[in-house]
Amino acid sequence: MEGDARRERTLETCPEAMRVACEALAASPLAILVLDDGLRVTECNEAAHHLLAGTDPTGKVMTDVLPLRDPESERADARDVRSSGVASLNRLVRTRATPRQGPRSLCLSFFPLPPGQEGSGLICTIADITSPTRSSPAPPTPSSSPSPST
Repeated sequence: MEGDARRERTLETCPEAMRVACEALAASPLAILVLDDGLRVTECNEAAHHLLAGTDPTGKVMTDVLPLRDPESERADARDVRSSGVASLNRLVRTRATPRQGPRSLCLSFFPLPPGQEGSGLICTIADITSPTRSSPAPPTPSSSPSPST
């Protein structure tokens, strides 16, 4: 496609464009995982470290790092994206509770790596869309002034 060729030409001929793209990914509030063919994490940004409670996912299979309720479904979706080359966008997935975190709601997307990259793999973006839990209302505090007596 013409757009793909233009993007490849831009990144190849303009190191500045590559630098800006890398900085944008690193600073993204979305957790970003780069996955190899075996769905092992090869790279991730700071938001991914935060989402994973500070653990380093590098070298681990994505579905082993995220405590997904249905990991096989996510592995199948990732394999479909890898084989078809068509992105899977904004899937709502749930995690199990862990000792560090309660159950989470995540918005997960898979994108095939652009053509011309070494090997083949995927980019996985993850947004934590868990609603903040409502705390129970605070108990009423006694009034500092005495109540009027009748």
